[in-house]
Amino acid sequence: MGCPKLTYHPEFLSLWKDTAIEKSDHCNFLSLGEKNAELKNCDNYYPFGLTFNSYSRENSVNQDYKYNGKELQDELGLDWFDYGARMYQAEIGRWNHIDPKAELYFNWSPYTYALNTPLNAIDPNGHLVIFVNGMHDGKQGGTRGYWQGSVPVYKYTVDQTIRGTGDWQRITREQVGTRTVDFAGSVMNHFGDQNAMYLDGALGGPGALTSLPNNYTAPGRRQQGYEDGKASAAQIIESLERSNGVITESIKVVTHSMGSAYAKGYIKALVEYAKKHPEKAQGLRITEFDFGAFQQNKQSAVEGVPLKQYDNRGDVVVGYGLFGESEFAKQEGAEERVMDNSVAKGHSIMDFMDKIKQLEEGTYEFKDGKFVKIK
Repeated sequence: MGCPKLTYHPEFLSLWKDTAIEKSDHCNFLSLGEKNAELKNCDNYYPFGLTFNSYSRENSVNQDYKYNGKELQDELGLDWFDYGARMYQAEIGRWNHIDPKAELYFNWSPYTYALNTPLNAIDPNGHLVIFVNGMHDGKQGGTRGYWQGSVPVYKYTVDQTIRGTGDWQRITREQVGTRTVDFAGSVMNHFGDQNAMYLDGALGGPGALTSLPNNYTAPGRRQQGYEDGKASAAQIIESLERSNGVITESIKVVTHSMGSAYAKGYIKALVEYAKKHPEKAQGLRITEFDFGAFQQNKQSAVEGVPLKQYDNRGDVVVGYGLFGESEFAKQEGAEERVMDNSVAKGHSIMDFMDKIKQLEEGTYEFKDGKFVKIK
C-alpha cells in the first residue's frame, strides 16, 4: 500500500499521491493504473512490522488490522499484534511467548518470528511441516542444511544466422554463476507454514550402512521411524492447536530418498496414537509428499494418509535396480504419482524444486476414530 508523486528507483518504488494502485506485479513487470480514491489511513512497514510515514485523515475511523492483517492491541500502550496463539512485538521482531511446539525442533529460537525472514515468509498459523532427509555426509542429517544447496545459472546464446530454422543444436549454454536454493524454505512458503521439524531418515548417514539398525533396507528404516514416532506421537498431537476440541492444524511430511520409508513408520505411529486416543485427535490431517523415494517398489502408503509421489526419469539411484534393488513403481495406495520424463533431472532434492508449486494437501481428516474424506 502506498501513501501521498510516484518516485521510481531501480531498488524501490514509492507512491506519494492520493491514488490507488490498480495492479502491481513483480517490479520487472510493473504496471500502474491511476484512479480517484480517498486515502483515509496509510501505514508503511519495515520488514519486521514497525511503521513509518503513517497517515490518518482527520475524523476517519482507525483501522486496527495492520501488519500481515493482524489486529493491533494498543491497550496500555503495548502495541502488540494478535496472532491468536501468541502476541507479536514488532519493536524487537520476536514473539513474547515461547512457541507451543518448541520442543519439536531445536534449530531456531522459540521466540523467532518467521525464521528471521519476514520478507519471504509470514507466520500465520504454525501448521507443522516434518522434513525427513535421505542419505547425507554424516553431518546434515536432521538439519535444514540437507535441504539447501546451489544450482547453476546459465546464459543461453542463439546463433542468429539460423534463427527460425528449428535447429536447436546451435543454441549454446554458458554457466555464469550459481544461486542458492532452499527446498525446505520454499515448501514452507508455498504452504504458508513456518513450523518445521527435521528428522534423519538415513539413521546417521554412511555409518549406518553396516551398523544396527541398518539403514540400507526399507523395512529397517521404517521400523526405526516407527520407534521414533511412538516416542514423539503424544507430544506432537497434543501440541496441535484446537478449536472446541477439534484440531485446526495439519501435518505435512516431506521426504527425500531413504527418508520415505522412515517417514511411513513415523506416520504409522502417529496414526496408531490417534486411534488409541480419538478424543485427542479429532480433526487431525496428515499428508505425505515423497520425492525420489528410494526402494519405492517395496513401500506402500499408510492407510488413511494421502501419499503424493514425485519421481524423475533420470534418477539412477531410485530406478533401474542399480542400488538396493530399487525400481521405479507407484507405491501401493499412493493417491498421486508424478513422473518427470526429463533425463536431465536426477536424484538431488534440488531437481524437484519445480514440483513445489504443485503440492496440495490431502483431503482426509480423523473423525470418530477413523480417517474420512472431507471433500
